[in-house]
Amino acid sequence: MRLAGELSWQNHLRVWILKTMRRSLWAGFLAGVLAVQAAPAPVPAALLIRKPGTQRFEAKLENVPVLEVLRLLHQQTGWEIFLDPQFDRQVSAQFRDRSSGEALDLLLGSASYALVPDKSDSAKLFIYRNNRDQATRKVQALPAKARTIPNELVVVLKPDKEARALASQFNAKIAGEIAKINAVRLRFEDEEAATRARQLIEANGNWGDVDAVYIVERPAGPEQVSAAPLPGLALEQGKAADGRSIIIGLVDSAVQANGMARTDFLMPQVNLYEGERAAATTPGHGTSMADAIMRGLSDMKLAGSDLPVRILPVDIYGDRATTTSFDVARGIAEAINGGASIVNLSLGSPGESRVVHSIIQQGHERGVLFLGAAGNSPVITPNYPAAYNEVLAVTATDYAGNPASYANRGDFVDIGGPGTARVQFNNRTYLITGTSAATAYNSGVAAALVAKQAYTAQQAGARMRTVLGVKLPQP
Repeated sequence: MRLAGELSWQNHLRVWILKTMRRSLWAGFLAGVLAVQAAPAPVPAALLIRKPGTQRFEAKLENVPVLEVLRLLHQQTGWEIFLDPQFDRQVSAQFRDRSSGEALDLLLGSASYALVPDKSDSAKLFIYRNNRDQATRKVQALPAKARTIPNELVVVLKPDKEARALASQFNAKIAGEIAKINAVRLRFEDEEAATRARQLIEANGNWGDVDAVYIVERPAGPEQVSAAPLPGLALEQGKAADGRSIIIGLVDSAVQANGMARTDFLMPQVNLYEGERAAATTPGHGTSMADAIMRGLSDMKLAGSDLPVRILPVDIYGDRATTTSFDVARGIAEAINGGASIVNLSLGSPGESRVVHSIIQQGHERGVLFLGAAGNSPVITPNYPAAYNEVLAVTATDYAGNPASYANRGDFVDIGGPGTARVQFNNRTYLITGTSAATAYNSGVAAALVAKQAYTAQQAGARMRTVLGVKLPQP
């Protein structure tokens, strides 16, 4: 049975995908290779990066095999790269702010190459000795490796087990606890002690599930593209006689309300780490995600007659460049405790964390909808927490509805959305690109569906999966 208004909503979403993506692809196929959020951190000995929002490159390479360099280039741009198997060289190059052509000349030396835009938003790069037919080896991106804190463990304890008893038995310090799932973070004297404790806990089997503490990088913020402000958001806060509202938990870096155009949608921020937070002159990632959520609400034409929507920011980074899987779980717990029925997770890592999965499973059982960013590398390997079954995994799509050239297209991906979002901050316009922006936008869409269609949060997610499902390439 079709609910009233469902057909018009589906048509609206289909039109939205086309219009929004066409607006965002402001530089033709070059816009498709933007990847601002959480670009994989290169190794210091083999550094090759593209300046966010541009086709300008910098490199610091010393005797690096050309195949490794091309893998880095593929991760940064999403280009399909084909290499002549007979071409081999050690690349040594150091440069800044070079165009793609200049960078390729310096990286490839005497080799011939052709950079060919294709019919979507990407490009193909062929590298060969004499003719293009020699470029037969496709360069594949290597999946990112999960990074852990060597001397720490996290244990999701069984109901009858107590954290202090566990810490005492293994001579560890308690670095944190999550009461909601009876989880404890343990810090040991060194990596050897942590490894030995893990082996003993797993062999015993009575304490609970033990896992590593994974490092989660802070996603990058946006780049300024204009000194002019954006048009205002078409938003009006709804009113509910019984005081009900739809709360979106934004688990991310801090939201800088001081520079945002609209703060009436923001609830007081929850900070996992104490300390002074100086007023920033440029927006960070969390601020950009809050803006993208509101643009999703605005494009869905949230009207004054609809239920009110609030964003609950949960800062899990403080002033740190990284956080941990344990703090991601703590942040999710804070969002759920604060009443969130939708939780936005525009972050991720390759580490499959049991503590994060446990808190998500508990929230899912309570009806919470989780949306997670699929990741900004053109690979098919899972990115967590997006890859958990209880999370609606969001990738960025091009104008045809296919995964963007830079975006993860693994079989865990559920839906797509526009990967480019414009952000207004201190009356200036910024641009952020990546699956994080697509995730935040779709969190706004989900909240609007709950407000307008009287869906539950998970019903809204199911409708979005049906309408916004992406066409994944076949292996």
